[in-house]
Amino acid sequence: MTDAHVKESDTLDPHLKDRLKESDRPKEGYVFCLACSHVLAHADDRLNIDGSHEHVFSNPHGFTHHFGCYGEALGCAIEGPAVAADSWFPGYLWRLAMCADCGQHIGWLFEHDDHFYGLLLDKIQTG
Repeated sequence: MTDAHVKESDTLDPHLKDRLKESDRPKEGYVFCLACSHVLAHADDRLNIDGSHEHVFSNPHGFTHHFGCYGEALGCAIEGPAVAADSWFPGYLWRLAMCADCGQHIGWLFEHDDHFYGLLLDKIQTG
């Protein structure tokens, strides 16, 4: 005889699990990953860089990115080496910022004497 142990979360409808996950998260004042609802940052961490919170830049491959700047984004995982080439902010090195939960590319970490994050506005939502 096999002793099967089934967790309650394994028996829930996937749509219900998603709704429960969303209902448990903080609602206001946070920035979330659009793909998985993971908390990335707090709205109070919004920054103006070069006079603006939002920026639109194109990379050398022709892709245009629209992003907002944040002083911290603790829900991001940083990947790759710091790169100086093609930085949109002179003197700053950039690294990829990924959602720490689902791994989606969510923006960049820009580093110099200080640092900030550029989070892609089409990949985040605010509460």
